[in-house]
Amino acid sequence: MVPAITLEAIVSGFFMNKFNNLVSGRFVNKLINPFLFYKLLFNTLLFCKFVLGHFVFKSFINTLITSTSTSTCSVSLRTLLILPLLIFPVSLFASSTGLVVTGLGGNEEYAEQFSEYGNTVVEALRTISSEPENFELLEGDAVSRQSIMAAIERKGAKASDTFFLFLIGHGTVDSQSWRFNIPGRDITTGDIIEALNSVSASSQMVMLGTSASGAALDILSQPGRLVVTATKSGGELNVVRFPQFFAEAMASVAADTDRNEMLTLAEAWKYANDKTQAYYTDLKLLASEHARIAGDNPQQLSLARLGALRLAGDDPIVAKLLEKRLLLENEFGSLRNKKASMDTLEYYEQLEPLLVKIALLQQEIDTATGWSASNE
Repeated sequence: MVPAITLEAIVSGFFMNKFNNLVSGRFVNKLINPFLFYKLLFNTLLFCKFVLGHFVFKSFINTLITSTSTSTCSVSLRTLLILPLLIFPVSLFASSTGLVVTGLGGNEEYAEQFSEYGNTVVEALRTISSEPENFELLEGDAVSRQSIMAAIERKGAKASDTFFLFLIGHGTVDSQSWRFNIPGRDITTGDIIEALNSVSASSQMVMLGTSASGAALDILSQPGRLVVTATKSGGELNVVRFPQFFAEAMASVAADTDRNEMLTLAEAWKYANDKTQAYYTDLKLLASEHARIAGDNPQQLSLARLGALRLAGDDPIVAKLLEKRLLLENEFGSLRNKKASMDTLEYYEQLEPLLVKIALLQQEIDTATGWSASNE
């Protein structure tokens, strides 16, 4: 039995005894401010107590308190910190397909920039799929209206949970539609809608990284589809910086605000939007672009694996472990969905061993990916 002590006492006793061992660890270093880490730990404990219920929470805290070795303690703490992700899981390991297209540059400088952004984005997207070929990049001479429409149809026909479409380049708008500037006949909003209607995935994400792209936001928005535009309307016609910072977000851990090595759309959008506005502020210029995002739960849509998870993407041992975690997370989601129809005691009796399995599996993943409390 766990002693009847307050949550504050649990936090203080556990945290202060182990802080010196943890302060040099990768997680704390990324947060930079140790007091922010303490606050996060405290708030996470409160969250777990609220969600899991008193009985399971006490058992879980008992595991934390009775852990004596540094390695065991760090794993327990890491398990604690990923619990909110299990409650609100992101679609990191869901099957995904997609297409990234870079348009006309107009000059050599822009052409090189658009190619760089496109390559960065597609490489990041490939980290969330066990089959990298599920994501395709069209650039240069390979780009035409016909090739784009055919690629969307081809990728969209593949069975998947989520379909991604990124268009990066210059855009224009006329009295009828927003247009993506490519060699030959431009792609219009109507073309995109027509192509996306044939996509089999129940979830879609569209990013228009061009000038004037805000003109297509409302038209493209619909249930099950997240839409990101680099501008708020068709009136913002200047070259946009937003795609540069969005690609930057997908290439490093800088945008991973919760430090879980899973980059979500919400994180990438916030990073790119903040960086874009800071660009104009630093140069004392009036911002000529204001990015927009529409759709539900962008915080649950993963765009890339980062850090150790990304480096371990080609490791078959890690891949198998991640597949196991997906199965356990699906089992957790199924159990959670049945909670309302279950007896309370029965629910927690099934929940507790499931969380233990997830915790032990996370320890295996940490070992396989090289994570430890002493990592820099």
